[in-house]
Amino acid sequence: MELERVRQVRARYCRYADQQDWAAFRALFADDCQFGSTSMRDVRSPDDFVGRIKALLDGGRSAHYCHTSEIEFTGPGTASAVWSAENVIQVKQGDPFVQRGYCYETYRRDERGHWLITSTKLEQVGPNLIT
Repeated sequence: MELERVRQVRARYCRYADQQDWAAFRALFADDCQFGSTSMRDVRSPDDFVGRIKALLDGGRSAHYCHTSEIEFTGPGTASAVWSAENVIQVKQGDPFVQRGYCYETYRRDERGHWLITSTKLEQVGPNLIT
């Protein structure tokens, strides 16, 4: 049951980003969430991260896919996961591109029983592909 709840957090991440539901997207992250990737290494907070994703996708479209999860429960109410990820992104101006790689995340169950993302890092495999 808890395994499926952790999977649903990542599924919602993809869907909310693609539907550009920014309030629901923000609610997936713990307030102290840590971010890391080549393009997001200086993100300071979940609000900063959501703002950057919103600006990137404003007027564009995306399709985020996550596959083959490796989820491990690391303690009572904590988990970590590695996801194979593929993101197809069409920005307002410019060619559509595809990102591929692995997403490393940690999670914490809050006092209401909801799982939140406490850290997320995308490790790209190769350069973005222009479609």
